[in-house]
Amino acid sequence: MTTTRTSAPAVAPKGLAGDQIGIVGSTALAISSTAPVFTLAATLGLIVAAVGIATPIYLILSVIPALLIAFGYRALNQVDPDAGTTFTWATRAIGPRTGWFGGWAIIVSSVVFCANAADIVGVYSMRLISGEAKPASVPCVAIGLGFIIAMTALAYAGVRFTARTQIVLVAAQILVLGVLVAVALSRVASGESSESAEPASWEWLNPVGGVELTSATQALLLGVFLYWGWDTAMSVNEETHAPAKTPGSSILIATAALVGCYTMVAVALQAFAGTAALGGEDAGEDVFAVVAEPLLGSAGVTVLSIMVIVSAAAALATTILPSSRTVFAMASYRAAPRLFGRTNSHGTPSVATIGIGVAGCAFYVGMAAISDNMLADSILSISMAICVYYAITGLTSAVWFARSARGASALLSSVLLPGIGGLLMLLVLMRSAWDMADPEYGDTSLLGVGGALLIGAGSLLAGLVFMAIWARAEPSFFRTHDRVDA
Repeated sequence: MTTTRTSAPAVAPKGLAGDQIGIVGSTALAISSTAPVFTLAATLGLIVAAVGIATPIYLILSVIPALLIAFGYRALNQVDPDAGTTFTWATRAIGPRTGWFGGWAIIVSSVVFCANAADIVGVYSMRLISGEAKPASVPCVAIGLGFIIAMTALAYAGVRFTARTQIVLVAAQILVLGVLVAVALSRVASGESSESAEPASWEWLNPVGGVELTSATQALLLGVFLYWGWDTAMSVNEETHAPAKTPGSSILIATAALVGCYTMVAVALQAFAGTAALGGEDAGEDVFAVVAEPLLGSAGVTVLSIMVIVSAAAALATTILPSSRTVFAMASYRAAPRLFGRTNSHGTPSVATIGIGVAGCAFYVGMAAISDNMLADSILSISMAICVYYAITGLTSAVWFARSARGASALLSSVLLPGIGGLLMLLVLMRSAWDMADPEYGDTSLLGVGGALLIGAGSLLAGLVFMAIWARAEPSFFRTHDRVDA
């Protein structure tokens, strides 16, 4: 049996350098993109504040939608390893407008994350230099911009060099988190927990015990952000050894490693410090600021601060990779200006990489110029863009393989699970939009609507405007309705 799908225009080889990285490098890129130390520092306290002792189980539950989508990525990549990923696959399976919007959502999420990761780097760097820092201040912005430029240069140098760098940085992050977990559990075992500590209980694995729906949704949404980024391994598929197989294996390995890492950190810190400390206001900004000194002393505070900087900076480089490949692929298929389809001597999308770096700098300066609160709300909005392109990818897999999947296993892994994941992402999107509409959500509001929703929805809706403009400038891409055999 054959299936039909909408085809993107045929193009010549894109010019990307092939066979640059293997399974280790691909997995390192997938893990590094999630910024384990940074995301834990910024997010774990918020999850604890939302669901309390149930945090460990919500960290596990949060991976389910991402894992379901990962099956879709894996299935689609096996039959069509294209650097455009969601953009290309959705264009071929559903239609050019769906594909274009999926690509736009990837670009939006990456640009917003670049700005916020840069601000984190600036803030933590200034704290190390002077002992204090104000988000969105001139010194912090200057340092943050410097890091965006530096990480853009790293991405420009080629995926092989970037992957080798990320292997070292990921290993350093895992090592530091492992030491933190080991020391915390050792202190608990020796009876040296903090006064607010709570003994481990099976209730930690009960997701409904005293948790309201709004709090549960918030925790799951934050959890999605914790795991976001592993799809970087897919975006460099054309530059990977065995492109149809390696990226799919990498994202499953990375996801399993992240679940184990996040859960162990949550259990260890909860057992040592308790939810009252981890869910407090100070921990909401940086959970490690609460536990670092009691566990590791003043030197530990410095080490963890440095690792937050390293984690955020590394994620900057690996976040530029997928969005630049998306822009590059869009240009190759005439869905974006052809200028962005150029490569350098390293086989790297040169103009697209620089373009994402410039966009990240511009967004960062713009948000910082408005206020540090607006910058903070922008990171809350990123979940909307993530949910959009994850949902499109999951549903694309279901549509693509609906007729061609043979056997229960293929039907489950390429149609049912990704399709369910796509629907779950849509539900999370709608629920998050509803919550973000509350003017009390986040730090800003306008006309009675939360600033996070305005930034998230506004950024996505801007894509519809740009798509309409491009459809008039280059209509050929949007007229691709020819059918081909799978």
